Amino acid sequence: MQKDNQIKVSVIIPIYNGMPFLENCVNSVIGQTYKNIEIILIDDGSTDGSGMLCEKFQQADERIKVIHKENEGLVKARKIGIEWAVGDYFVFVDADDEIDVREVEILSSKAKETSAEIILFGLVEEQESGSVDRLNKCREGIYLEDDIRRDIISNMIHTGSFFNFGILPNFVCKFVKKSFFDRASIEISEDVTFGEDADFSYQMIPQAKSLYVMNICLYHYKKRSGSMVWKGVSREMLKHLEDNLKVCFRKLGIYDLMKRQLSDYILYAKLLKMPFEVIDFDQFRGKRVALYGAGGFGQAINAFLSDCISVWVDRDCQKYNVEGLKVEAVPMLVHEEDLYDIIFIAVLNIEVCEEIAGQLWEMGIKKQTYYFRPETDL
Repeated sequence: MQKDNQIKVSVIIPIYNGMPFLENCVNSVIGQTYKNIEIILIDDGSTDGSGMLCEKFQQADERIKVIHKENEGLVKARKIGIEWAVGDYFVFVDADDEIDVREVEILSSKAKETSAEIILFGLVEEQESGSVDRLNKCREGIYLEDDIRRDIISNMIHTGSFFNFGILPNFVCKFVKKSFFDRASIEISEDVTFGEDADFSYQMIPQAKSLYVMNICLYHYKKRSGSMVWKGVSREMLKHLEDNLKVCFRKLGIYDLMKRQLSDYILYAKLLKMPFEVIDFDQFRGKRVALYGAGGFGQAINAFLSDCISVWVDRDCQKYNVEGLKVEAVPMLVHEEDLYDIIFIAVLNIEVCEEIAGQLWEMGIKKQTYYFRPETDL
């Protein structure tokens, strides 16, 4: 701890070609109400001028350190940031996001009060059409070792229903004691290029002897329009993530507890990123499909089944149209029944799918409906 028993905090920002958003991001950290911070900017081989902007920030604020390195990916950049950190606690910020002006003050105060090795908190997911609060699904308060195993790890990746995170995977929502992280056995392969947040978070949490959950959203995740969740993922990328977590869980003696959660998480990732691995799309070929749902799963299905989709609807169509998608209101399914042969309900909650199917029947729509059932479609 620092003089006057004040906690020093390292705020680490990995950067790769972040010019459009970097200034707002760094300014949100510089302007924190809590001043005993160091700001570590890791320029991971940027080619868009981000490195030069980092230098300007460093010249203007003595709390800022800049590390320039060749591009080696997010995992390596995070490891270097943690190695360089001299704070009692560290927290990450992505270069295209921002944090609440009081984030570090609030977290530092709770850390000083509890000495928790990890503080978990929430984020605000912001997009053009509005914002949504994302919180961990557990009670607010302190958890010690037995509590962590019983109440946190047992529902960490999902809460038992498909699919619902118990603890947010986002590493930016973790305030971590540096001494704990240094002694923990956290081995993130640099081959992991998808799910890096989950890999860091879910390896780290089971090793904590104390953690505190705060039901407060301090991080502002800027969800950009056009950033389709299904792009750029391969079988190998998912396998690297799964294997890395398997090794960790076995080493910690919790694999039996985590096996089903991990399996469901990988299945969930496949449905969002490469649904053709799970769903037999051939059954829809030659049919005209009405797609119900424009969230992440719906967008993935639209991408891989686009030649068959004749109508795309969602109850919140205006939200998605703001984001640049062409989505109709649900009553379109009544007015244009002659345009489609089957309805694909692209929602990853079976109870909600059943509810939607019932509503469509009540609306007088008698066409065949399909939705993913994890226990029967595998």
